[in-house]
Amino acid sequence: MIPYTREFFATVTAGQENCVPLPSPPKGFLQRLVVKQVTGANAGFSFNLYDRRDACAIYQESSQVDEDYENTMVVPEAHQLQATQTVAAAQTTSQQYGLWLAYENRDERLKESRRLTPAIYLALTPSGTGLKKFAIGYSIAQVTTR
Repeated sequence: MIPYTREFFATVTAGQENCVPLPSPPKGFLQRLVVKQVTGANAGFSFNLYDRRDACAIYQESSQVDEDYENTMVVPEAHQLQATQTVAAAQTTSQQYGLWLAYENRDERLKESRRLTPAIYLALTPSGTGLKKFAIGYSIAQVTTR
């Protein structure tokens, strides 16, 4: 397995779900995920991970299912990689190591999937108001086929 590691910042709006794509190989095992709030008042946050872009609420609200998908009905829970994670207001960081969460990107049903970079999707919901900046780091054990 080939390791794939990324770190970046994402600025999101508090009080709503924000879908942050985590560029990744088409399939693999998520081994490590660190989500840290670096700006804004600490009010806590929660997040979910999905293997399909439209499982995130922000994409569900903005897409036309009949036009963008080939007769599919998306049930977000069916594409969730783990239980919802919640970080209390007194904390700023979620650190998960040794996860070994298997995934396979499921965006292939999107008509526009040829233009999408393979990803898993972090649905991040900060509590409070205003913009908040998060540092996100993750490692994936990439599955390769021959």
